[in-house]
Amino acid sequence: MNIANGNLLVKENDFRVSAAGTEVRMDRWFNSFAPAGSSNVWRNSLLDEGLTIESDHVIYNAVNGARYSFEQEPVDGNGITQYSSPSGSRMSLTFDGEWYTLTEHETGTESVFSSTGRLAHEDNRAGEEVRTRSSASGGIEYFSNPSGASVSLHGANSNRDGSDPYWAESGGREVQYHYGGSRGYLGPLMGVTAADGEETTYTYSYEYLASIEFPGAASDTSTITFEYDSSGRITTVTQEPQIVTTFEYLPGSTEVTDANGHTSTYAIDSQGRVTATKDALGRERSQTWTADNAIATTTDALASHTTTYTYDQTGNRTGAQLPTGAASAAIYALGPDCNAPDTGTTYQIKCSVSASGATTQYEYDQYGQIIKKTDTSDTTPVDEFTYTYAAPGSGTSGYGNPVTATDANGKTTQYTYDDGLLVKVTPPAPLGETTYSYDSLNRVTSVTDGRGLTTSYSYDLRDRPVLTTHTNDQAIYKTYYPNGLEEYVADYSSNAAQYTYDSQGRLARQTGPHIGAAQEYTYDDVGNMLTFTDSAGTVTYTYDDSNQLTSIREPGGTCPSSGNPAANSGCVLLEYDDNSNETKRIYPAGAHTDTTRDASGRPIRITAKATDGSTAVDIGYSYAAPGSGDDQINIQTRTSHKEEGITAGAVTTYSYDNRNRLTNAEEKDGSTLTAAWSYGYDNAGNRTTQTRTGATGQIAGTIDYTYNDANQMTSATGQSTSWTYDAAGNQTRNGLTGATITYGPRGEATAFGSTGADYFGTGNTDRLSRGNTTFANGPLGMTQRTSGSTTHTYTRSPEGEPLGMRASASYYYVADQLGSVAGLFSATGTWIGGYTYSPYGEARFTSTSSVITNNALRYIGEHHDGAGIYKLGARYYDTAQGRFTQMDPSGQEANPYEYAGCNPVNSIDPSGLAACTAAAGIAGVLHGVIWSAAAGAAFTGGASIGAGIVVGLVVGSFWFAVSEFGCSS
Repeated sequence: MNIANGNLLVKENDFRVSAAGTEVRMDRWFNSFAPAGSSNVWRNSLLDEGLTIESDHVIYNAVNGARYSFEQEPVDGNGITQYSSPSGSRMSLTFDGEWYTLTEHETGTESVFSSTGRLAHEDNRAGEEVRTRSSASGGIEYFSNPSGASVSLHGANSNRDGSDPYWAESGGREVQYHYGGSRGYLGPLMGVTAADGEETTYTYSYEYLASIEFPGAASDTSTITFEYDSSGRITTVTQEPQIVTTFEYLPGSTEVTDANGHTSTYAIDSQGRVTATKDALGRERSQTWTADNAIATTTDALASHTTTYTYDQTGNRTGAQLPTGAASAAIYALGPDCNAPDTGTTYQIKCSVSASGATTQYEYDQYGQIIKKTDTSDTTPVDEFTYTYAAPGSGTSGYGNPVTATDANGKTTQYTYDDGLLVKVTPPAPLGETTYSYDSLNRVTSVTDGRGLTTSYSYDLRDRPVLTTHTNDQAIYKTYYPNGLEEYVADYSSNAAQYTYDSQGRLARQTGPHIGAAQEYTYDDVGNMLTFTDSAGTVTYTYDDSNQLTSIREPGGTCPSSGNPAANSGCVLLEYDDNSNETKRIYPAGAHTDTTRDASGRPIRITAKATDGSTAVDIGYSYAAPGSGDDQINIQTRTSHKEEGITAGAVTTYSYDNRNRLTNAEEKDGSTLTAAWSYGYDNAGNRTTQTRTGATGQIAGTIDYTYNDANQMTSATGQSTSWTYDAAGNQTRNGLTGATITYGPRGEATAFGSTGADYFGTGNTDRLSRGNTTFANGPLGMTQRTSGSTTHTYTRSPEGEPLGMRASASYYYVADQLGSVAGLFSATGTWIGGYTYSPYGEARFTSTSSVITNNALRYIGEHHDGAGIYKLGARYYDTAQGRFTQMDPSGQEANPYEYAGCNPVNSIDPSGLAACTAAAGIAGVLHGVIWSAAAGAAFTGGASIGAGIVVGLVVGSFWFAVSEFGCSS
C-alpha cells in the first residue's frame, strides 16, 4: 500500500520450484495503478516483465507493475547504446543492436530482452543463463533453469477452446486458472486452484480488485475486501466486519485510521515521498531524502536526535552516523583510504571502517562473488574467511555454488554437488561428513549426519513436511489447515500438540504437549495480544492509542485508573518516551525501574527502587571511549552505583579487539582494582586464554585452552579428564568438570550425566522435562516450570520478555540492559535480592534468599540448569567456557561454538541460533552500511512450491533504522 498515492499492491505466489542455481517461481501481482497484464488485471512475473521501446527512451515494465524510464544516451565507441538510469532504480540498461541488457547493480543479475522488448533469459554474474523463456506449439510458454526445473503455461492468454489455462511444473503438479468471460474471450481471473486443490477466488469492481477469498484456518475461507475512491486510490481494507483500515488523502498528507480507530498522519512531498509522520499520540518523526530518492537523515520524535546517511555518486551508501556521533563507513572505490585488491564492481564494497576505527577489506572473484574478507586493522592482516566457487561450465557442481569455505584459522570445509544440488559437506576432522539426498522435485528426502544417523523427510503437494523420521523410527507427524498453518503435530512417544487460529491466522489455542490445560490467546483488531490463558489463569494486556503495551494484569489482579498499582495487585504498568522506548516500569506497591537513554536511544542508566524509596539496583552505561570521549557502538564503561555483591560506585572498563571481541573487563573502586577478566582468542574466535583476578565469584587464575581443526576445545589448564565429542560435533564430556552429555538421533541432549531430558519435535528447543522438572512452553517461551510439588508460572510480555514469576506468591524481575535478571521485588514492593554475573554470564554473586536461589531465570533472562549451564533455545550454553556445547544448527555463525560473537557485553543469543545486538536497531544502523558484503554465505538444500497471498499494508508509524543486527522481541 503506497500511502502517498493510494496504490494497492497484492502479490500471490502460484509456483516456487527450487533447484540447483536459481529457483523458478511464478508470482502474480495486482497493481491498482499499473496496466493490465497477461492475467487480465493481474501481472504475471514470468510473462509480463518486459521493455517498451520508444524512440528516445526505454521503459522497463517490472513484474509488480512498476515502470522505470531509461533515457537514451549517445552510442559509445563499441557500438553500445547507453541509457541513463532513473533515480533510485539501482539498475543499468544497454543495447548492442540486437539485445537489451538490464543489470541489477547489487546482484549483478542481467535480464536480456529482444529488440522488441520480450524477455529472453536471465543471466547470473558469470553470464550463464539461470532462467530461460521459450515457446512451443499449442501456445505453450516454458520457463526453465539449467538444472531442468521448469514451469510451463498451457493455453496462454486464451479461452478459445472453452477450457482454462493452467500452469504445470516439471514435477508434474499443476495450478489451474479460472477466468470469467465467454468462449473465445479471456475475462477477468476469477479463481486459482492450487496443486493440492485449495482454491482462491477474486471479485472486481470495474478494473479494480474488490475481494479475495482464500483458504482459512478458523473457518473454511477468509475474505479481504477493498474499496477505492473515484481516482482509483484505496480507501478501505476490510479483513472481517470489524477489522477495517481506512485511508484519507489530503493535500500534502494521508491519514490512516486503523481498526481500533486510531489515526496516524503521513506528510508527503511533491515527489510522493513520506517526509514526516504523526502517530495517534501526536508524536512526530521526520526524514529527508537525497536527489536519488535515498534517505539522507532521520529525526526522531524528540526532535533533536538525527541520524545521517551519506552516499557516493553511484548511489552506494557510504556512511551512517548516530545522533550521539558513532559512525561507520563503506568504501567502494580504491584510493588513499582503501588499498584492497582491485576486484568486484562499482557497486560492491571494497573496504569498511567501523565506529571504533577497525578496517576491513573485501575481495571478489572475476564474477563478483565475495571470496575473502580480511581484517586489516593491524600490521599483520587476518583473513576472516575465504571461499572458492564452482566455475562457469563446471557441470555437476553448478556455477556459483561454494566448493570450499576456509575459516580464519585456515581450516577448510568442502562442499560436493550432484547436478548442482548439495550432496555432501566434509568439515575438518574429526567431524564426520553430512550427506543429503533429494527427490525429483529437488526436496531434501534424507540427511545423514556425521554420526551416520539418518533423518528422512516426506512432503505434501505444497512441499510442507508431513513426516520426519529419525533413526530408531523416531517419527514426527504434521498436518496443516488449508491456509498452510500447522494444525496437529505428534511424535513417536505419543506427545502431541494441536493448534487453532483466529480468522487472521493468529494462534488462538494450543493443547499439549505437557502444558496441562490449553493455552489460549485473544487479540484486538490490529493484532495486539489482549489475553493469555493457561492452567494458572488469565494474564491481560492493555495498550495505548499507539499500540504500546501499558499494563499487564496477572490472574485475579487489578490495575488502577491512575497512580501506582496497589500491593499484591498483580499489576505492572509501563511508560515510554516519545520514541516508544520504555522509560519506566511500575510494579505492585509502587516499586519501579527507571531507564534513562541517550540521544541514540541506548540505555545509559537503569535504576530500580523499592516501595520505601530505597535504591535496589542502579547501573550506569557509557559509550564514550576512555580518553578521547568518542562515541562508540560498544559499551565502554559500566558503573555499579548499586548492584548485589559489588562495591557501590565501582566502574568496569571494557576493551575490545579489532574484530569486536571482548578482551578485557576491569572493575575498579576508585583506583583500586576489585575484579578483572581478560580473554584471548585465536583468529577463528576460539577462546585461548582466560584470566580472572579479584572478586569475580570464581577461582582466580589463568586457564589456557587448545582446539582441534574443528574448533572443538581439546584441553584446558587444570582439566580432570579429556574433552570428547561425537562425530556430529556434540560435546559429550567436559574435560574440566568431567560432566557428560548424551545425545539422541534428533540432535537433542537426552541426558546430563544420569539426569535424563525429554523434548517435543526435533532438537532441544521444545524441552518437556529435565530430571524431575517439567516445562510448559508456547509462543511466549517457557510459561511454567514444575519441580516436585511446586509450579512456577512466568508472567511474560506479548513478545516473551519475562516480567515476573508466580507460585505461592508473586515476584517481579528487574533486568539490566542485556535482559539479565539483576533481582526481584516482592508483590509488596520489597527488594528480595538478586544476582551479578561475569561478562560471559558466570555467577558472581547470588543472594541467599530462597526466592533468589529457586528462581531459574537469570542470565539474559533465560533458564539456568545449574553448574553454569543455560538452556538457550536450540542449544545449551556453558558460561565457564563462554561456548555452546553443540554446533550452531542454523549454520549462521562463523565459529559454530562461540557465544554472541565473543562480545557478551553488547550481544546475546537467546535462540541459540544467531547472535544479536541487545540495543536493537542501533548497531544495525551502522553495520547495515556494510551488511551485504560482510554477510557470509548460508548453504541450504531443499525446494518448495506453494501459494500464499501477501497484502502490503503499510499503516504503522515508520522507523528508519536498519536493524538486521538487532534482537527481535
